Amino acid sequence: MDFTPYSLPLMLAAGVSLWLAGIVWRRRPGPGVYPFVILMLAVVWWSVFYALELSASSASAKLLLAGLQYVGITIVPPAWLLFVLQYTGNERTAFLKYWRLLLIEPILITVLAATNPLHTLFYSGYTLLPQGTFTLLKVKGGTFYWVNPVYAYVLLFVATVILVRAMIRSPQIYRDQAFALLIAVLAPWIANFMYLSGVSPFPGLDLTPFAFTITGLATGWGLIRFRLLDIVPVARDKIVETMSDAVFVLDAQSRIVDINPAALNLLKADAGKVIGTLAQETFAPYASLIEPLKGMTEGRTEVTVPGTPKRYYEVLVSPLRNADGRLSGRTFVLHEITSLKEINLALSEARDQAQESSRLKSEFLSTMSHELRTPLNAIIGFLGIVQQQANLDEKNAHRINRARSNSERLLQLINNILDIGRIESQRIEVISTPIVIRPFIHKICAQVEPLAEEKKLRFQSEISPQVPETIMGDEDLLTKIITNLLGNAFKFTDKGSVRLNIQRDQDFWTITVQDTGIGIAPHMRELIFERFRQVDASAARRYGGSGLGLSIVSSLCQEMGGTISVDGELNEGSTFTVRLPLRVPENTSLTAEDRSRSSERVVHVGD
Repeated sequence: MDFTPYSLPLMLAAGVSLWLAGIVWRRRPGPGVYPFVILMLAVVWWSVFYALELSASSASAKLLLAGLQYVGITIVPPAWLLFVLQYTGNERTAFLKYWRLLLIEPILITVLAATNPLHTLFYSGYTLLPQGTFTLLKVKGGTFYWVNPVYAYVLLFVATVILVRAMIRSPQIYRDQAFALLIAVLAPWIANFMYLSGVSPFPGLDLTPFAFTITGLATGWGLIRFRLLDIVPVARDKIVETMSDAVFVLDAQSRIVDINPAALNLLKADAGKVIGTLAQETFAPYASLIEPLKGMTEGRTEVTVPGTPKRYYEVLVSPLRNADGRLSGRTFVLHEITSLKEINLALSEARDQAQESSRLKSEFLSTMSHELRTPLNAIIGFLGIVQQQANLDEKNAHRINRARSNSERLLQLINNILDIGRIESQRIEVISTPIVIRPFIHKICAQVEPLAEEKKLRFQSEISPQVPETIMGDEDLLTKIITNLLGNAFKFTDKGSVRLNIQRDQDFWTITVQDTGIGIAPHMRELIFERFRQVDASAARRYGGSGLGLSIVSSLCQEMGGTISVDGELNEGSTFTVRLPLRVPENTSLTAEDRSRSSERVVHVGD
């Protein structure tokens, strides 16, 4: 073995390549990992055997080691091409589909190089060039010697073109990655060209393996700085090709210049017969599809494709403009929404059926309620006559009173059902008439006083002096709201008091009912305004009721342009506040009330 100063840089190149192979191998699986590792191992093989060739002293040893180098030399070009194809997302190209064919040339050249002494088809001769302490092997190429450089440069050119295209069309980070890879691959091949063309500053010395040190540094820079092989570009052509949405591109003359497989499947045509044709001609069988898109340069619309079954598409139209900003074409993306349309149609039919069922239910309830209310009113009237005129003993008087009380509860339930039916069918009509507020409130309080007397509760009403004497409102709806709120307050209060306050709040007036009853838990404050909702099941069993009252009150407040809210804590009573717009008769001013009037407070029961 001879001493050569070139062995150390060759071993350095081999070491860097081996290190890169180990780093990238840990990132498997991933696009380009396996071809890159094979590429680096081939460089290691090439560099190591070239270092051994330079150190060999005999011609036979140098020839043998030179032949072994071709295992690595011939693998580098196809490995690099496969890496670039996978890295750029071009897996469907013919190179990858038939990648095994790329191995024919490496196998053939390696066999010819190893068996050259038998046929001299690869080397026709050689010369030893003394270089001080070592000698260089210079071979004379035979018939097949130049096959490998031509093959290698063709693959290198194809890979470089693919990489440059990806660099131009990709975001900045991928451009930086591609630039690092271009440096990595061009350095050794420039050195190889200098060696083969005889313009190398070191005649007879192959600089290619030395240049792989630059390859390692550039690749390492890409790995660290630009996260090479951590994030890889995805070919935009691949995205369009694999899209389930139909995509076609028209130029300024409305000719089809590009189309993806999904669009071809829609047209049931081949790309070769479609590209370059006018869109109007190609889409002639689908006039309903193309007609809404004529003259459309940007926007979104829906189109229908006739057939069995009929298909629906949402179309996104985007303009393509040149560097001057002029329109050069349009892109059409068709997303099928047939299943969505069918679902919406089914939902619409179900909604219509539900609305019709609800209407029929409301009509039925309204009819039945009217039919029940007529005889029930007669029963209540008859029981009232019996109470007034009949000379009943205590036991029978109690029975008659209980029958009348239950009949009135049943009538109230029927009235609630009637109100719910009217609300659901939107037959609530707000009729505003002048209401003298104080007699109106006193009348309602007189109606509910028996409820307070029955449970021995203190019942008090108060009307603020800021409230006008006369307001505009629907007397019937206001009566329902106040009696429902007071009825609830008396029902759920066993001891203490119930208060009714009428106040003014700027351009609104408020009705507040406060009690000392069972109260309402915070999480139930919004739920109690839902139909059939009770505070809890035990309350429903103990106090009765249908859970319709507060729902009716809430709906009536909304019909009158107002709101209702509730406050209070569990076992500490509750406060319901209705807030309604304040309106007065046309000949009355909101500021004309007598402010010297004092607050009117009336204790109805429990003084």
